[in-house]
Order: sequence, then C-alpha cells, then structure tokens
Amino acid sequence: MPFAYRFGDYRLDVQHHTLHRGDREIRLGERGFAVLRLLVENAGRVVTRQELFDAVWGDVVVSDNSLGRAVSDLRTALQDDASHARFIRTIHRQGFLFVAPVTPLEDTIVVGDVETPRPAERTRIPRSLVLAAVGLVIVVSVFMLRGLFFTSGDDTAADGPDLSTWKLSAVGPQPFTATAMKPAFARSDSLLAVVAPDPDSGIFSLFLLRPGGGEPLQLTHDIEVHGPSPEFTADDSHVMFTTYRSHPERGMAPEVWLAPIPAGEPSVLVRSASAASTSPDGRALVYAAVGSDGTSIRVRHQDGRELDIAARGFWPRWSPDGKWIAYTTSDPEGGDGTIHVVRPDGSDDRRLSSTPSQIYGLCWTPDSSRLLFASEQNGPTALWSVDLQGRNLQAITRGPGICTCPTMSPDGQRLLFDFSLRRWYVYLSTEPEGEARRLVAESGLNAAALSGDGSRVALALGAAAQASAVTLLDLDTMERRILSGMNASSVAWMPGGRDLLIAAPAPDGMREWIWRLSTEGGLPQPLLKGDEDWRAPRPSPDGTMIAAVRRSESGDELVVHDLAQGDERVLARKTVITAPRWSPDGRMLAWSGSWRPDDLVSGGVWIGSVEGGAPRQLTADGAWPIWGHGGDHLLFARYREHAGIWGVPLGGGSPQLIRRLEGDLRDLHVEGLDAGRDGRPLLLSLSTFTGEIYMLESLAH
Repeated sequence: MPFAYRFGDYRLDVQHHTLHRGDREIRLGERGFAVLRLLVENAGRVVTRQELFDAVWGDVVVSDNSLGRAVSDLRTALQDDASHARFIRTIHRQGFLFVAPVTPLEDTIVVGDVETPRPAERTRIPRSLVLAAVGLVIVVSVFMLRGLFFTSGDDTAADGPDLSTWKLSAVGPQPFTATAMKPAFARSDSLLAVVAPDPDSGIFSLFLLRPGGGEPLQLTHDIEVHGPSPEFTADDSHVMFTTYRSHPERGMAPEVWLAPIPAGEPSVLVRSASAASTSPDGRALVYAAVGSDGTSIRVRHQDGRELDIAARGFWPRWSPDGKWIAYTTSDPEGGDGTIHVVRPDGSDDRRLSSTPSQIYGLCWTPDSSRLLFASEQNGPTALWSVDLQGRNLQAITRGPGICTCPTMSPDGQRLLFDFSLRRWYVYLSTEPEGEARRLVAESGLNAAALSGDGSRVALALGAAAQASAVTLLDLDTMERRILSGMNASSVAWMPGGRDLLIAAPAPDGMREWIWRLSTEGGLPQPLLKGDEDWRAPRPSPDGTMIAAVRRSESGDELVVHDLAQGDERVLARKTVITAPRWSPDGRMLAWSGSWRPDDLVSGGVWIGSVEGGAPRQLTADGAWPIWGHGGDHLLFARYREHAGIWGVPLGGGSPQLIRRLEGDLRDLHVEGLDAGRDGRPLLLSLSTFTGEIYMLESLAH
C-alpha cells in the first residue's frame, strides 16, 4: 500500500491525511481530502459520481452541487483550471478523471522532510489521456431552469417608460443555489442569457434561453462564470462573460470570454479585463481593463486603436444609440462608488449619482434616456433609475430584500432582475473551537454585539426584518426588548454594559451618524455627526475614545475621537475599512478591509497604534478581527475554501485554522465576529441567501 502519492509539485500523504506543495501544507477538509485521494488512486480512470458519493458521503444524502463544490475547492487548492485541467478533468454526465502522472511512494522512509522510497519509484501514466483529443461537445442541457417565464409586452417601445406604473411579479421562486441569475437580454429580444449551476459539476455556467419557453442551451462547461452580468455582442452571435484564471505572475486574474451561439468552443476576448460591451454597430469594444494601478475603462476600435476614457471604472455598458458609455466606480466585488456616463472619445464625463455606495448592476433603457442600476443608496440594495443629467433619481424597488443585475428588454416593456433575501444566523460558543449554540435566525439582521460579561446580545435589525429596531436579547431568558426603532447598520457595547453605540441614519436620512443609546430607556444622543458619513463605531476599553470609520469619495478613514477633548486622529485613510477593534489595553486597533473573490478572499487584517505610525498587515486574507484571550493574538474569519475562524499572533507568522465552517461555503458568509471582555465567549454571525428572478412588466399594453 503506498504511503503517499506524488503528482506535479504536490505530495498526498494518505497516512497523515495531508497535502503538501514543497514544505507548505495545503489544508483540505475531510471530504475534500477523501475526494482527492480517490481520484489520485484511480488516476487514468473515470471515477463516477456515484462512486464518489458512496465512498465520501456514504449514507448522507447530499445534492450534486456538494460534489461539484468539493471538486471546485480542490481545483482552487491545486491552482488548477477547469477549462485547461492539469489535474482534475470533468467528464460530462459521468464523473471526474485525474489526468496528471502519479508516482506512488511505497515502503517510504521519512527523515525530516526528505523521502527515500524503497524500492524505486514507479510512475503511473493515465491510460485515458487520449480522451483529451475528443474535445468538448456542446449539447442542450436537460437541466431545467424552472421558474423562468415571460409574458410579452406591447411591441411599441415607449419614449421613456413610466416605471411607477409597472407591475411586479415573481418569476418562479427557487433556492438561490439552484436557480438562474444575472439575466441579460439579447439586442434582438429573441434570446436571454443567464448564469446557473452546471448540473454535473455545480460550477456557475452560461445558459441560453428563448423567452416564452423551451429548454435552456448550455454554452459553457468547466469554466466558472464570475463578475458582472453577461452581455450579447452587437449582432447577437456571441455572449461575453467574465471568468477568473490562474496565471503564474498575476495569480487569479479576470478575463472576458466569448461564447458562440448556438454552439462552439468559447475563447478569450480580452485578457486582464473584468467586463465588456460592444458598440451598437459592432465596430468598437469598451471594457474594464485591469492593471497594476486598478481598473480603468478602455475603448478598442476595429482598427486596433485603443483609448482610455476613464481612469477608474467597472461594468461598462454602451448606450443603444451609441452616443454614451455608462460605467460605475464601484467595484462589483466590493467597494463604494458612483454612476458615470462618458462619450466614446472620453469627453463629457458626467457623474450621475452623488452618494458613494456599493453598486451591482447597470443597464440602459432602450431609448438611451435613462440608466437603471442596483445600489445601496438608502438601506438594502434596490433598483434605481437616473437620467443623463443626474436628475430625477427614482427608486424602482422598495422594501425588504436585495435587488441586483437589472436587464431591460429591447421593447422597453419588461425588466428582469435578481431578487434575494439574506437570512442571518447568530451562534455563541464558550471557546472559538467549542460547540456552538444558535441564538438567532433572522432576516434583516444588520449586526450583533455581545456584552462584555457575555449575558446579552444587542441586535441591529434592518429594513428586511419585520420592523427596524435595535433590540436587546437576554441570553438567560432568550427574551427580546426593543430599545429604539432606528435602522442601525452596526452596534457596539460601551464599557459597563449600560449604553450602546450605534451607526444609524441622521435626521435627514442622507448619511449615518454615531449615536449613544441607553439600555435603560431614553432618546438616542448623537456623538459623531455633521456632514460626514460615519460607520462601525467601537469604544475604547475605558470608554474615553471612539474608533469609527468616516466615509468619503476618496475612501474610508479610521478615526479615533476623544470624547472629552473633542479632537481626533486619523490612523488610516483612502482605503476600505471594516470592523475596527480595540486591544484590551487600549493602545492598538485592529481592522480589516473589504471582501474580495478567489485568491484575494478579503482585504486583509491590519493593526495600528492609537498614537500613530504606519499600520501593519498581519495577513492579506481575512476579515472581522477580534482580540483573542490574553491580547497577544487576533482571531479573524476567512471565506470560500478557507472558510472558518483563524488565529494569527501579533508578532506575525502563518495563520492557524481554529474552527472550520461547515455547510455550503458558496452560500454561507461570515458577517461578524464579537467576543466578551476577555475574548470569551465568541459570537459568530453568518448569513445565507435565498432568491429568485423577478420581473417588472409594463401595464401600458
């Protein structure tokens, strides 16, 4: 029986259940390791899906997506690419094939990190590498995207749709993990592109639909579709989409690809680009070019000429009349920004929205008179419209839920968009690695904070809940008590446990202030106010200072405000800052940046002295830091394949996994960590989404 297997730069140790690349251990979950071992031990043979289910999951009933996600996580760990597989290849409708040469290490003596195999190593060459010559066959998928239906509108497009008279209806409720999303109308109105899980691998793929019925046609296989909504080319012959691929020098980098209609091999259109759109005549392409200095908007003409028309921008969309290009300065992977339009030659750049916010989705009305976009303008992400002068900003959707990715039919009569509700779960454990007790399951929970003595939890319930309120939960009786009807985005306890600090809307509703709220009754009192937008307050251990995030057009600032003297110090600026946390001795602050996809899971964890000086990054991958027991290390959260609670010492070093999160990691996100006065117990907030596609349909027909 082999002690280990070697393939490429990796060593799979079957005795100790570890995977190494050189001297670095790559952490795999129990089931991920079991899947990889079965594939490696059967290199050269297709391992069927049923074999994998029987061997790895046994009698546990799981969906096909669980296997697809396990393989996707393995590809990430191995830096493999599904479309150009070096290790794991998907064999459609059958299973998976390990294609790399494998060397069994039998009767191995291990001295330190040096392996001495005895007898000589034998190399197993996969017998079925010839399958690579077969190629991809594009077939009509039997996977049913249930719930997508359409009703035809009037053939005459309105001069400018009166969105206030439209009818809202659900387009087939489905779990968010198993439905279509990011719809995009073709310019001819005869086709619709959507993103949905591949029925075999579970990875998000591109599908084509005909409004009115018929089974979907799957356009991509083994290519994970990321980023903005897909976009049709001017002649509707191809669909443009974004994916991330691993590059030796750039790591995981975005690319725009073309998928031909109705069938054919997808190909790269633009490297180092996150989105693209063609001019109505098809003679020019605008795309979001990703460089070392950020993402800019660039126009490429048919003759090869290129022109940068915006120094920073994302999600470009050419207007139907060809006269404008719309874009946003908000990174769809995380970051606030505004809506802009600019002429194709780079002139007349106009900013149409005033308040920076997270934006996810952008499209034109057919007459090129207005832009529709998804934004956190005021509370949950909703759909908005604005004209080309930046006037007449209108909310299209209201109330609970998150609305993103709008697309309007060319006749102007139908508007499709993604709609989802976030559900929060709050858990409490006496130790970071201990058994967790679920306290709350709630829609519309913005934040949760644990009192210093660990006896109460303050909940900030947002607009998606039954009523916006700051609520107190007693952990002994589990009774709730409403303290204020304010829609707070964050909440923190003052020392002593009598008062709370909350970030909540100012009286004019245009920005957030920091308020002090007593748990014993009375009106909230503003502490940090004015024209600034304040977020994420955190009091110092002695209660004399407040650390908070001040938002501006140039980015976030981490501000320390002295309550007695009224002066302030800025510890970090022009970046994205979330979740500041004081050290137990009040001399330092820890904070994290924003969430990022793939290899950049988040903006990293930082620490800085309250007295000033350059901040120091402890890890480039993590969020929601809290100070561990003793104050000599930080706990923080990671996402995706590394999902769990990790720890890192203040002196530096490699983070160590303390608690792995179970469940569907694509749909489960850590939304906050908090702890009692000495770092115990630990409060963990998670969220997941349920969603469906909705349709707004004009009643003027």
